[in-house]
This record gives sequence, structure tokens and C-alpha cells, in this order.
Amino acid sequence: MSSLNKVDIKKCTITPSDEAGSVNLEDLEKSGSLDLAATGSVVHVDYFEDILSPAVTVYLKISETSNILSKLPIRGYERVDLEVGITEQNTLEFGDKFGNPLFVTGIEDINRTESQAIYTLVLSTVGNLRNEGARCVKHFPRATIKSHIEEILTDKNGLAIDPERIEVEETSNSYTFMGNNRKPFYTCTWLSPKAQPAKTGKVDGTSGFLFYEDFDGYKFKSIDSLLNAAGAEQKYLDANGNPNENVPEFTFTTSIDRPEDPKNQAKILDFYIDKAVNVQKNLRVGLYSNLTMVINPLNWNVEGVIHNLQDQVNENNGMSTAGDSVPIPKSEFFGDNPSRLLVRISDNGMLDPALETDDDGQAKDSGRNPADMAKAFTRYTLLFQQSLNITIPCNIGLRVGSLIYIDVPDVGPTDASSTKTADKMIDPEVSGIYLIRAMRHHFELGEGRNVTSLNLIRDSYGLN
Repeated sequence: MSSLNKVDIKKCTITPSDEAGSVNLEDLEKSGSLDLAATGSVVHVDYFEDILSPAVTVYLKISETSNILSKLPIRGYERVDLEVGITEQNTLEFGDKFGNPLFVTGIEDINRTESQAIYTLVLSTVGNLRNEGARCVKHFPRATIKSHIEEILTDKNGLAIDPERIEVEETSNSYTFMGNNRKPFYTCTWLSPKAQPAKTGKVDGTSGFLFYEDFDGYKFKSIDSLLNAAGAEQKYLDANGNPNENVPEFTFTTSIDRPEDPKNQAKILDFYIDKAVNVQKNLRVGLYSNLTMVINPLNWNVEGVIHNLQDQVNENNGMSTAGDSVPIPKSEFFGDNPSRLLVRISDNGMLDPALETDDDGQAKDSGRNPADMAKAFTRYTLLFQQSLNITIPCNIGLRVGSLIYIDVPDVGPTDASSTKTADKMIDPEVSGIYLIRAMRHHFELGEGRNVTSLNLIRDSYGLN
């Protein structure tokens, strides 16, 4: 398929550097910098984001005849300043401008002949490198989980992330814990299911956060806030490169007659549903009903909590959903008994001693209700009920964790009365709001294929 846009790799400068923080680069040969874009060595660029990953990744496919691997040389941790895009507004840029230079973390798929070398450079931001050498070793006193996340990310002796590049949602619950020499990214991910969103607006207390990195920096956000279309701050550039805070809308089409038409930037070029319904799997993992057994390691007391998804939906506690119908089958098929037993260990023993005993000297819980643990498990599992993949013309304004609206025409004959699309009525089960779970921007030089591939998920069905 031909491209709708011509890509331009404006800069791809690789420089041996010690800017990777804690990484020792003194033994690296200081040979200056080299602009791979100017030499025409870059074949294509792939950029990846994922709400389940604390690090973005960039892959550069290189084809060169100058033996750069040996002459520079490239041994890892070299700094890369990259600018690749289609228009001035639709450009992906890594460097000093946004405080996000890339560093070489690996070299893959090396294919050499006497006259040519082809290989792939794996790049990541500096935080991902620093994470490998940093550790959370201190005791974190009782404070909001939001403050813990901010402290971990900005610690000058650890990740040292610029505060301007982090976005941490307010949390309602406090927590105290020992770092136990764990890596910062692991600790932030470990805190995610323990956090509850602050009671603001519609969102008021369903457990479950996500920690990830996108182009703008590091995010710590609740699932409820991500799915709250009314309160979400969408970061999106429309077909003309203008900012638009509305949920972007894309329409599936089988053909594009006029590639130069700006309206085609909102077209879905490829569409594939990889998960729609799997009731048996949901029963096995305990989505609809589960029994959570929480063991206190200090006194070996066991507390059991039965959690039903239907009860959580009926509570009307502000849980945001993408669609209007949460998929819950009739109980006559699986009865009232929980379909899965979950065993959890409480956090007692790694907390502030003041929280360990009550007035009677008896060990008490960590301040984290076992029911909230069950809710968090259900919230994460529910989020992935529907999953589909789409390909659209390259659009670097999109971010993982953002919402988009897709229109999928209904299967069957054309309905002349339809006003939703020019061709057909939309399918109300598949169309609607989705969360961008993962994203890939693919840039090829010249007139190649320049597209954005999205993995979309949601927790419910229908139009909201």
C-alpha cells in the first residue's frame, strides 16, 4: 500500500556521550557525532509506546557502507538525537527541545557483506537506562502514593527525571513501605494496584492505576480517569496539524480514492478484531466472581472476601467505562459460587510499625482493604475485554492511554437513511470509544509506507 504522506528524517545524530547518567562511558572512544540522516543510512524508523511498559522504544534500521559500527564505534549508550516526521506539526522529535534524547541500548539483526552492513539500533530514553542501576533502598514514610511516585521518579540519586516530564494523578489513599532494594520502575508498577484515585468529579475510588511512558514523559494514571471521556485531556493533532482536545474519530474504509485529501487522515486503513468474547476464560480467571484470601504474614490470620463484578457495577461508585454495557453473563450458567480462588499476602511487616498493631496490640492490616485488592484485580482484567488492531495514516499526535472513537460500518446492505456515515449504518457493538493500549509509528524514507498501528482495548460494549 502506498503512503498517504511523504516522510522526512530531518536529523538522526549519534554521539558518544556520558549523558546516560549512572552509566560509565569514560572508556568509550570520543569520535564526535555523525548525522545518519545526512548520509542516507536510515532505512526506516519504528517507534513504540505501551501502557503496560514504563519505557518507550525506538528501532532504527540502518543500511551503510562506511563501517560505522567499528569506526564510531557503536558499543551501546551512545546518544541519538532524532527528528522524523511528515509536516512541521506532525513530527516526532527526540533531543534537548523536549528533554528526551535517546540512547543506544542494543544492536540487532546484523547482516554484513564486503560492501554493506545492515542492522537495527535499539534506542530508549535515559530513564530506562538509569533504572537498571538505581534502587529504592529507603523507608518511605506514610504519605499519598502520588507523592511516593513523584519522589521515586525525580530522585537525584536515582532516575533524576525532570518534573516537567512526569504526570501523576492524585490518589486518595496513603501508604508506607520499605524500598527493599527494588528498581524504581518495578516499585512504581508494584504501587499501581494499591492506589485509588482521588474522589474528584465522576471518578471516585475504583482501585487500579497504570504506570507507563509516552512521548511526553512518565504517567501514573487510574484506569477510571483514562476511560473518563468527559474529563480526559486528549492530546491529538487533527488532519491539518491543529490541536484538538475532543476524542478523535476514525472511520473504517476499504479504499482511498484521493490520497491527497486531508480527510483521509481520519480513515482506518486496516482493521482486525483479535478479541471480542471469551466467557470461559473470564470464568477461569475469576472476572465475574472471585474469592480473595488475604494472609497476614505476622499472625497467619486469613481473611476471605467474595467479589462480584455485578455488585461493583451496581454500586454506581463512579467507575468509568468506555461503552454502555459491561459484559456479565447470566448467573444461571455459573451459579453463585466464585469461579476462582485468589490468594494474596498482605503488606504487614513492611510498613510503619505504628500501623502494625491496634490499641489491643493485635496486628492489623496495612490500610489496604482486601475488598480493594479484589476490585483492582477485577478492574485490570475487565479492561481487556475487547481488543482490536487498526492502522491509520501516520499521526504522531496520538498517545497511549488516550481515547479514540471509531466508526465501523455494519455488515449488510447499504441503508440510504443512514446519516452517520456516507455508506452504511455503523455497527453499535464494535464502534465506539476505545483506549489506546499500544502504538507503533512506522516511518519509511521517501514514498514508503508511513502509518500508525494501534492496539485498542475497552471494558464494555456498545456506544456510550
